[in-house]
Amino acid sequence: MPAHRYIRAVQLTTLQRVPNLILGFLGYTSRTYCLDISSISLQRYADPKCIARFIGYLQARGVGFGHMASHLSLSRKINDFLQSGAAEGSAVRIHARKMEEWLSKLEAQLSAALPARPKPESVDITLTWEWVEKLAKSALLDVDQEMGTSGCLTRRTAIKVQQALIASLITGCYCPPFRIGVLVSLLHPHYNGEDACQDTNCAAHDRGDQCMGNHLEMVESADAQTNEKATDSWNYFEYKTTSIRNVIIHHKTDRG
Repeated sequence: MPAHRYIRAVQLTTLQRVPNLILGFLGYTSRTYCLDISSISLQRYADPKCIARFIGYLQARGVGFGHMASHLSLSRKINDFLQSGAAEGSAVRIHARKMEEWLSKLEAQLSAALPARPKPESVDITLTWEWVEKLAKSALLDVDQEMGTSGCLTRRTAIKVQQALIASLITGCYCPPFRIGVLVSLLHPHYNGEDACQDTNCAAHDRGDQCMGNHLEMVESADAQTNEKATDSWNYFEYKTTSIRNVIIHHKTDRG
């Protein structure tokens, strides 16, 4: 499917979900409070009692946090819409700010109390981590053998090392998982300062400023100072004496 067709399909699905969420909330609220049709409006989103009771209803139904988070996110957007156009310092704006604070706290509390449940068909992540660890160990053994015999890596081993690195970074086996968009945009430390930022939406470009973009930096670790653990570490590439710092400037919620 062409990219533009896929994007359009995603946008259409999102636009269809919003009215359904609104109708679900207003339908429950109107029935619970026996509201007259003329009194049903988006103003119900400004009533914390209505929202709290609706969230309680969803919890009683055993709805997952993801669905409740969608309703709360929409509630925040509608409350922002309801206060638009009101004078600064007016009762409407003051109430909207209080609603934003309350909705944010409610969402955070629900997130802590109701962690996302894995789907029944999801693979046990520990099996994935075991596979990644085997892949990483196998790659290190190949590197050790080839560096010891010829002092350089073959193309096959270089590919294997890259596969092990990507698998390690995106699965969370050794560190919190990366977003794919961030991972593919990282510059190798060797090219820091030589290549310009690759992000097409970088605001620094428009201002004429320089931006290094997402990149990696090599820094000396504590082991290099004590040299105690370094003697027992792997022999190549200053392993365990050099750390890598991830510098993430552009990411999912970045606006510049």
